[in-house]
Amino acid sequence: NGQGKTTLMRTLAGDLARAHDSLQRAVELADASEFLHAPVIARTVEAVVFAYAGRAAERRATLEAAVALCERIGFIGWLGSAWCILGLVLARTDAGAAALPHIERGVELAAKTGTTLFEAQRYCWWAEALLRAGRVEDARTRAASAITLGGATEERGIEAEALLVR
Repeated sequence: NGQGKTTLMRTLAGDLARAHDSLQRAVELADASEFLHAPVIARTVEAVVFAYAGRAAERRATLEAAVALCERIGFIGWLGSAWCILGLVLARTDAGAAALPHIERGVELAAKTGTTLFEAQRYCWWAEALLRAGRVEDARTRAASAITLGGATEERGIEAEALLVR
């Protein structure tokens, strides 16, 4: 829903207070929806908000359930992002290298479906997970790719995040 997209954009822009305000409404709307896609999106966005607020572990279980639902209903257009977000949450909850297969799967799925929305952001998360796993050169390579992709897709907001890794 539009509320979920607003929440995600506020989070990625660093406006966590307003993201939390819109998050509750997005989750309520999604949970009340007849469409199974809505709670998948809401719960993955919720996990991003909590990850950026330093509270990733609090939404890991609901995120894992959302990823499973996404797979079960065949929500292919969101599946790549869902796997990447699970990887981000794992990376930020000290799972280290365990996060990497999730993000790599997400990037691969998104590429297979031609999903370019948030592609640069997925590469930022991949770079962060690589850095947390101690793979500094690989992290720098993915961060540079994120910057290139961000310029190509006009997702320039990711540059600061990517530069922190690089």
